[in-house]
Amino acid sequence: MSVEDFIELCKTKIRAYLEAEQIITAQDECDIYVIWKDYWTVGSSQDAIKALDNQKAIFGTSLDSSPMFDIQYLNTENKLYMNVLTITDSAEYDTTTPPNA
Repeated sequence: MSVEDFIELCKTKIRAYLEAEQIITAQDECDIYVIWKDYWTVGSSQDAIKALDNQKAIFGTSLDSSPMFDIQYLNTENKLYMNVLTITDSAEYDTTTPPNA
């Protein structure tokens, strides 16, 4: 599966999830974007690399308080796995370095 096909499939699955959970309706505008993307191959030969063609990405949406989506495609199983990540706690930290006392 190409990277572009993977991203489009993920966006379709995310939209279907958001509609099924009644977070959005079919008519609602909702941008889905890639936060982080990884593509990896495992194997020592070109044939093995093609056989173990896996992809993973984290997606966000333009909705307020929307979950994030961690999606992984495993070529050997021809399956897509989606984890829905909700933020339950967040904190703000000061990034300045304290002076040496």
